[in-house]
Amino acid sequence: DEDFVNAFTTKSISTGGRNRRLVKYILTKIENQLAGKGYHYTDATFIIEHILPEHYGENWNEFFAGSSEKYVHRLGNYTLLEVGKNREAGDKPFEEKKVLYQTSQFKLTQDLLRYEEWNIAALNQRQEQMAKWAKAIWKM
Repeated sequence: DEDFVNAFTTKSISTGGRNRRLVKYILTKIENQLAGKGYHYTDATFIIEHILPEHYGENWNEFFAGSSEKYVHRLGNYTLLEVGKNREAGDKPFEEKKVLYQTSQFKLTQDLLRYEEWNIAALNQRQEQMAKWAKAIWKM
């Protein structure tokens, strides 16, 4: 369990190709654990939201010490979001995204409201928490 948590805490997975399904599967399992729901990862009404956007502007670099590319594909940078809200979120600043996150049906997404800003420390803290939730799902 300890090895699993340590590996999960620093894991990056790109959302390109088949990995998109894997990431959505992981997030959906965590959401179901948190919310006691039965969402299925193949459901097309929600998708993966990149909190730090894949195509970010200069404004994001200030929060990620100029190395945003290292953090875009970390598991802690992902959440689930309804398709329409995801489109609306786009590459907006975190403060604006939080308004959309507040109205999301997903507990995993609403958990983001506790962060004042989205930066390296927040992402690492969230991914550590996600590792604990994942450990409860995938026991060794």
